[in-house]
Amino acid sequence: MTKTEKENIYREENARPLRKFEHHDANEDMKLSKEEALEMLKKMEEVDISELPDDWFESMDKDNSGYIEPEEYDSDMAKGGPPAE
Repeated sequence: MTKTEKENIYREENARPLRKFEHHDANEDMKLSKEEALEMLKKMEEVDISELPDDWFESMDKDNSGYIEPEEYDSDMAKGGPPAE
């Protein structure tokens, strides 16, 4: 199995447990607006939102819909990749 295949399997297996998406979807439309995403980051207190790059939201919104869908959120959360062997 190639390294890329291992990374893809890791992401798929670990994306769901990482999801806190539903807790931050204020209007329950199964997508996060920029405002909902900012509120999520504020509540998580793991990121200084004043330090976010200008394109932070666009970098997560892969399909340019103006929202972060669950799959985009999971993909971004799993970016860390598998633990080192």
